[in-house]
Amino acid sequence: MKLLHKYIAVALLLAFTGCTEKIDLDLDSIPPAIVIEGRISNGTVLNYVRISESSPYLSDADNQPVLGATITLTEDGTTTETLIEDPQFPGYYYCPLLWAGKLNSVYTLTVNYSGETYVAFDTIRPVTALDSLGYDYEDKPGTDNDGYYVSLYAQEPAGFGNYYQWSYFSNGAEKAGLEWNASDEFVDGNYINFQFEFDDQQELGDTVAVEMSSISLQYFKFVNQLLNQESSGNLFDTPPANVLGNFTNGAFGYFHADGVAADTIILR
Repeated sequence: MKLLHKYIAVALLLAFTGCTEKIDLDLDSIPPAIVIEGRISNGTVLNYVRISESSPYLSDADNQPVLGATITLTEDGTTTETLIEDPQFPGYYYCPLLWAGKLNSVYTLTVNYSGETYVAFDTIRPVTALDSLGYDYEDKPGTDNDGYYVSLYAQEPAGFGNYYQWSYFSNGAEKAGLEWNASDEFVDGNYINFQFEFDDQQELGDTVAVEMSSISLQYFKFVNQLLNQESSGNLFDTPPANVLGNFTNGAFGYFHADGVAADTIILR
């Protein structure tokens, strides 16, 4: 979630300024903030936590990975797993091999680092199954976007209040994820035929994998706030501010638990 890291320094700066009096700030002296990104699901992959510290405001350096944290994941207040630090990818911590979450269970993530404790929780919500993936070749007159387009087919369950995120992988590389979010406000109870469109389209022989995740309303709002800040930049835009996550003790970031349905197709 590189998008999240862009706003940490700006948010910290605003937290230290709240008046119109001209003052000189030592921006590099603002203490770093803890940034925690965690995601688990009912699948056996991508159950991870990433922890970093924000870089100084005037620095071009990336956030620095946090090493040596102790991270536990508790299921429904009873069963607890300890996440394993990855020695090859600093700052990443993973659930035990083949671990998978359970639908409708509540998960509490606890991070202990440098004498501080940060806690967040979420529930894995059921997700509708994917009927299939399909593809068609389409001509796009007046553009360079002729090519094969992949579509997703699924039945959206009746009852408002479902929120989704789609991740799209082309030949193993993710092409879209965080920015593909939607609610069921306009498709409640309908059969979904959703076509993924990109500037560079697929070719015969490509392998495409799609994940559809059921996410919470709170995480849906959190992601949209990040995306709105990324798209701002006009002189008359509201200045960036803290994008509040769900961790205690002032940590930035979000821990989300997703119900996931996935499918793969090879374009032949």
